[in-house]
Amino acid sequence: MKCPQCGKDLGSDLLPARCPDCGANLRDPALVSGSRDAGASRRSVEGLTGIGKGSTKDRGRHRVQLALAVLIVAVFCVGVVWMVRWAQGTLSRVPDVVGWRYERAEKELKALGYDVEREDVATKDASAGIVVSADVPEGGSGTARLQVATARTMPDVAGMGLEEAEAALDGAAIPYAVEERTGDGEDGRVQGASLEAGREVVGDTTVTLYVTRLPRVPDVMGKTRQEAVAALSEAGLGYEVESVPHEDGKAVGTVVSVDPAAGTAVKPGDKVRIGVVSQRKSLSQATAEQAVAAVYDSASPGDSIGSALSALLSPESPFAGKGAHEVWYGMVKAAGGHEGVDARIQSLPRSVNSASIDVSDDGSSAEARVSVHWDWTSLGDGYQGVTSDDLHTVTMTFDDEGRLLTFYDPQTDVPAYRVES
Repeated sequence: MKCPQCGKDLGSDLLPARCPDCGANLRDPALVSGSRDAGASRRSVEGLTGIGKGSTKDRGRHRVQLALAVLIVAVFCVGVVWMVRWAQGTLSRVPDVVGWRYERAEKELKALGYDVEREDVATKDASAGIVVSADVPEGGSGTARLQVATARTMPDVAGMGLEEAEAALDGAAIPYAVEERTGDGEDGRVQGASLEAGREVVGDTTVTLYVTRLPRVPDVMGKTRQEAVAALSEAGLGYEVESVPHEDGKAVGTVVSVDPAAGTAVKPGDKVRIGVVSQRKSLSQATAEQAVAAVYDSASPGDSIGSALSALLSPESPFAGKGAHEVWYGMVKAAGGHEGVDARIQSLPRSVNSASIDVSDDGSSAEARVSVHWDWTSLGDGYQGVTSDDLHTVTMTFDDEGRLLTFYDPQTDVPAYRVES
């Protein structure tokens, strides 16, 4: 390169600050800007000062230095930003106090400038005094609202309805189970619990409620009598069977009414009345007619009458299995009624003029009004052609199958008569 002022050849190495011949300032941009070698001069100056590119070797080193400087500045800037943000976050960060004891949480939050408001809540998920929920505003001021687990106390649920007791335990955050028990109390009422009232419930303890559950009347409509009786017995209930007269469309032996109705809660041992379609009334009617005929339409002696009645007796009759004479004497003679009457009169031949028999709707009993004709001629020549008529009122009872249980005529089979002088 040549000096732009005197033209001296300065060579290709690094240039001095001034020309050795004329002393021109080779760093002066005005001196070198008008020269056709200004670009080369600038490069020389840059190489001289270490700012420009200089030689190829210098330029590589300078690029590394520049990149390193830029990196350092960038890291510094990022660090400054991070430090500022960290400082801001640290100053505004609120500790998570859930799970802390209330006293510690209160102290910490007050130290940060908060007012603290406490609300006790029942929960099975934390011990008493532990913070279970926190509502804390940002910024280090305002009111921090803390929910704190409180001790759970077993309420007195005895005598409550089940729904009421369940609501009380839910409100106290007490887990529970229900066990049904039979008893004489009101259906659905709590008899008691596995934990006494007033006791503290610890952890996830489950309390058992003992609830009265009365037996329900089973649905036995349409079942046979035997099936209905078995179902009632299995439910712990008693029963009464009422015979219902047979009607078209109703099968004999089936249940057509239940009282109380199916599903009704009743006390253990209570009796349920079931109506069973039966031919009992017609069977009782036939038995009554045969009994009246055996006693009042016969010329046979008493033992024969007793034998005829024995064939009509129910196994439940007090005279069942007894001899013919005992049956006749016990049922017809009312066990010795009218003992003062002449034995000959008590065995007079008799016949039925007419009989009106009224059987009850359920076939369990009947009343007969019988007009009897008596023939006195068997008493001897003095009674030839002597006859009499009287009226007897007889009551009879029958079992479920219409068989005879009892036969009673207060007059017995003695004719109503009078002796005329």
